[in-house]
Amino acid sequence: MNRIGATYLLATVLAIGLLGVGFVWGVKPSLDAAAAATTERIQIESQNQLFEMRIAQLSEARDGLAAHEDRLAELQRAVPADGDYDDWLAELDRLAAATGVSITQVTVADSQPLATEAPPAAPPASDGANPDGAAAPAAQPEAAPSAGAPAAGAADPTAAPAAESGALLAIPVQIGVNGPAAGVRGFIRELQGAERLTLASRFAFSSSDEQPDVLAGTTGALIDGLIWVLPE
Repeated sequence: MNRIGATYLLATVLAIGLLGVGFVWGVKPSLDAAAAATTERIQIESQNQLFEMRIAQLSEARDGLAAHEDRLAELQRAVPADGDYDDWLAELDRLAAATGVSITQVTVADSQPLATEAPPAAPPASDGANPDGAAAPAAQPEAAPSAGAPAAGAADPTAAPAAESGALLAIPVQIGVNGPAAGVRGFIRELQGAERLTLASRFAFSSSDEQPDVLAGTTGALIDGLIWVLPE
């Protein structure tokens, strides 16, 4: 090989080497940066899609918020946070007027939690003798309440029950009504569908001696039931 051929060969090798070095130091970092930018762009687009989906869900939830608030207000009227007896008595008056009956009495007892602990076990029965051998005194009968005295356990309808927050309480109530038999039955039916949640668990009809049929004419009814409160 002459000097010219060797020179060309050396120049070719140097050119290839320079191209390789230029690729490693110049082109490859640019390609890596472009690939990283593409990957980052794809990730950002995916995040944007997730954000758009979340925004759409929040928009739908916002549109339904008014309906949920209305439903919450309805439930709070059905089971208020306190006794709210004024509104309940006003509702009873409206139901009585709508069904053509008159309310003769409303009794509200003390509130009680739905889940109560079992009472303590009674002590074992004795043979009626004291430990020292003396006979036990006979039990004295309790005096019957007078007709005008309030029922035991009755609560002031204007006072709200005191309770722990979040504990659902049941309040026993008793309602007396008088009027046409159809109106009395209608009052009981409307009472159980009233705005304030009221359960009529038991009712008894009564009539006068002149009208023994409780399903016709003028009839009285005594309704036992429950209302509820959910203290906040």
